[in-house]
Amino acid sequence: MDYTLSRRLTAELLGSLFLTMTAISATILGYNVLGASIPLTVFMDAIAVGFILFVLIEVLGPISGAHFNPAVTLSFMAAKSMKAHEGLL
Repeated sequence: MDYTLSRRLTAELLGSLFLTMTAISATILGYNVLGASIPLTVFMDAIAVGFILFVLIEVLGPISGAHFNPAVTLSFMAAKSMKAHEGLL
């Protein structure tokens, strides 16, 4: 199924928002609320980000390709797999 540009951009926006929210909230929870040490907080953050990335890629990947990392988008644009104006948006 081919999705419109607005749906793909919305999927990318939602995925980026959920990924950022997860990374920040896991750090706040571990360090400030639970009082964990910094290494344990970083480990908890890595686990949380790994799980949310799996979910976001499975759910939003078929819609937008799940290019939450700008480096991925740049590599697709360099390989001519993505149009330049879509990548910039």
